[in-house]
Amino acid sequence: TTEIYTLSLHDALPILRRSGRLPEEATDAVTEVKLELERARVMLDLKRYDQAASLLARIVAGDPAHARAWCMLAAAQLGNHQYQEALAAARRAIGLAPSDDWPHRQISLARLHLGHHIASVNAATEACKLAPNEWRAHLCLAQAELAKKEDFGAAERAAANARRLAPNEPDVYFVSGKISLAYGRLRSAREYQERALALDPAHSGAQNELGRISMHRAGMAQAARHFIQAARSAPRVGIYSRNVEIVVGRVLNLVIYVA
Repeated sequence: TTEIYTLSLHDALPILRRSGRLPEEATDAVTEVKLELERARVMLDLKRYDQAASLLARIVAGDPAHARAWCMLAAAQLGNHQYQEALAAARRAIGLAPSDDWPHRQISLARLHLGHHIASVNAATEACKLAPNEWRAHLCLAQAELAKKEDFGAAERAAANARRLAPNEPDVYFVSGKISLAYGRLRSAREYQERALALDPAHSGAQNELGRISMHRAGMAQAARHFIQAARSAPRVGIYSRNVEIVVGRVLNLVIYVA
């Protein structure tokens, strides 16, 4: 393929998998459960999704009323690209904690990956209703609207809300830049991604987006530099190396054509 890849919401924004609001469970008074949940959290942070899912499956089997554990299991399943399973786990969490936004965000992400764009927007909208001051919810809605490709204005408004609520979070500028690029606003797209990198110089998603932007304006060499930097920052993310291969292939084809 010659398509230049962009990151999915889940791959680019792992912080969206985490809860900002879910209260501690009463059962967490049991030290063993608390320790197991902490181990699972570390595994999620390290992207060891198989191990996390296995541990969390044991936790919910022993305590099926543990909403946080169900959400963490959904996070591990999202990381493993098991979107139907993540939907089921997030629904269990909603049944136990219906007023929390985290499982609704997870359902939105799973629906997005499954191509259910309207359902993804609906779940993200519900998350925003439940937690109007939670920037992650608005950012989730922005990405869902962007993926739907019907109302970029709605995506832009949701991203603006996220920036207002979390002006020092690089991810809000990363998604804002993706929306600007979808509009064809190359200057603002670049400014947003540069802002994301100023806040987090290791933000590989922003580097990748700068490469995509450069494909429209600065040319192959500049795009390749951004894709290579993204690949170095996150070598486990395969789309970066694929983007490098695509750009190098185009350059070689150009050289052969000119020769």
